[in-house]
Amino acid sequence: AVAEAIVGHSERTLGILSWIKLVIAWTAWVLCLNGGTLAFNSAHDRDEEEIAYLIQPPLPPRHLAHVSFLLMMAGGVLVFLITPAFGLVIVGCILMSVIYSHPITRWKSVPDVTGSLT
Repeated sequence: AVAEAIVGHSERTLGILSWIKLVIAWTAWVLCLNGGTLAFNSAHDRDEEEIAYLIQPPLPPRHLAHVSFLLMMAGGVLVFLITPAFGLVIVGCILMSVIYSHPITRWKSVPDVTGSLT
């Protein structure tokens, strides 16, 4: 009753909205950001030797880098539905993922790049 008086929604409605936000946040973080980052990195690595569970990893599909970047961006847009602060955190993660893997910047190829930032 208090919640309904304050924001015009019942406690049940607020509970449902909380679950919806949780599902959006999980989808953006796990599927879009993590999945997109892994795919983006794979697209640029082009591993030929054993990695993780793959003895001979296949070549990445031709458009994997573009599709994975779009996936990360979709996650970035989704999280702004939760809070702007969460959105900014995710956008920062996307930028670091791209800087880490993209051939132009390729933080991954520089030993201890993070040590120089601290």
